[in-house]
Amino acid sequence: MTAPQQTGPVLRHSPWLALITIALGYFMNVLDSTVVNVGIPHIMTDLGAAMGHMLWVVNGYLLPYAMLLLVAGRLGDLLGHRAVFVFGLGVFVVASLLCSLATAPEHLIAARVLQGIGAGMAAPQALAITAAVFPPQRRGMAFGVLASIIGTAAAIGPFLGGLITHVLDWRWIFLMNLPIGVAGLVCTFIFVPKTRLGGRPRLALLPVVLATAGLLGVLYTLIDGPRVNWGVIAAGVPIGVVFLLGLVIFAGFVYWEWSRSDGLLPRALFANRNYGLMAWASWATYFCIFGTQLAMTLYLQAVLHISALEAGLVLSPMWLASSLVAPLSGALMQRVQPRWILVGGFAAFFLGTVLTALLVSPEAPWGVFVVTLLVAGAGAGFTFAPLTTVAMGEVPPQEVGGASGTLEMARMLGSAVATAVVGAVLGGTATSSLATLSADSRNALLVTALGVAAAIVTTLFLKNGGLPTAAPDTQEQHDGTSASATTAGRPIKP
Repeated sequence: MTAPQQTGPVLRHSPWLALITIALGYFMNVLDSTVVNVGIPHIMTDLGAAMGHMLWVVNGYLLPYAMLLLVAGRLGDLLGHRAVFVFGLGVFVVASLLCSLATAPEHLIAARVLQGIGAGMAAPQALAITAAVFPPQRRGMAFGVLASIIGTAAAIGPFLGGLITHVLDWRWIFLMNLPIGVAGLVCTFIFVPKTRLGGRPRLALLPVVLATAGLLGVLYTLIDGPRVNWGVIAAGVPIGVVFLLGLVIFAGFVYWEWSRSDGLLPRALFANRNYGLMAWASWATYFCIFGTQLAMTLYLQAVLHISALEAGLVLSPMWLASSLVAPLSGALMQRVQPRWILVGGFAAFFLGTVLTALLVSPEAPWGVFVVTLLVAGAGAGFTFAPLTTVAMGEVPPQEVGGASGTLEMARMLGSAVATAVVGAVLGGTATSSLATLSADSRNALLVTALGVAAAIVTTLFLKNGGLPTAAPDTQEQHDGTSASATTAGRPIKP
């Protein structure tokens, strides 16, 4: 059977316009994972919601987002990345409107789930489209710019949520997505080319069911475990049983994928050392980022007694530093081997996190953490572009969507596991003394730093220093043509 062929994108405009367009959608996806948190007290009062409801207002977005990444990445390969991106972005915009119109907690939760579905469909397409429209020598810079935009969204989320809630109303947190989303949809049809596979490849149903059910069990446990104190859920079922069942089902999915060549997971995950190592490093990076943010949020408010908005201002420089240096690391890849950029970035990330942990105390001035978190954030920012570029460097064109979805899934799983682990370390400390709260926060930060230490070791094992041994864009296709993107027969020149 002939393998599916990659249809090269036809660009009528600069690829940078395509990048900016898809970044609008990605920007909203990331923003909505953080912007809601600050407005929770106002939402609870307005809708008469209990804390259990609000937990699912936040997690109802995360769960479908993470679960759909694998399937959506593969769907992008099969149906066209632009088509799936437009569908996901459209669902996200409609769901944002429904969120703003909610009159009961249940309505808001349902709309947030729909938002997560739209975000999960659109997110993998952003990396796939970027990989398709930029030649290999420009992808480092392109991924760096995309990472910078994403980091900016995460940085301004807490501050923007608090500002909108204070000045306007919590419903405007969701309403602001409408003009951005509509502009993104219009620009997508103008600036983003179609990228798809030729032939008639199919998406098997069984791996979709296994992946979805397995991730649902694992992620539901990680998200809801702290709420039930790791005890029992409905009908007296221990939550540990749900977790183990999810692991078994997901292990079955991995075996299915390993034994076949046309599954959801990219073959690079099993056959390409660099892709596998960078998927793990992506998991570790986001484990530390979100673990640090959660631990510091509790410490700043519960121990140093600053407001949620002020805490957001302390934490935002970490993401801001990541955004500023991400494009620099992409440009640096043209001169320095990716392995050493990654090692240097992870080392700075580790140093900043450990220094933050060592300075935690009931009497510490909050300003000192701006400096240490800047170091950590700058280190993390230096890893974003190389991580993605090295991972995607040898992925065949027909697998870029699935590979992108897998990387994004690794990041989301890192975030979910960080929430569970840090929550467990900090569990039951709400009424503890300031000294105990400080000690627990310090321990949580040190645990998250272990993820970065593991990433440093992982990076040392990169093949060829992270440089691709063969650029997939120049490999010959089955019809004898090049897979390089062309415009009216000419190579694309960003």
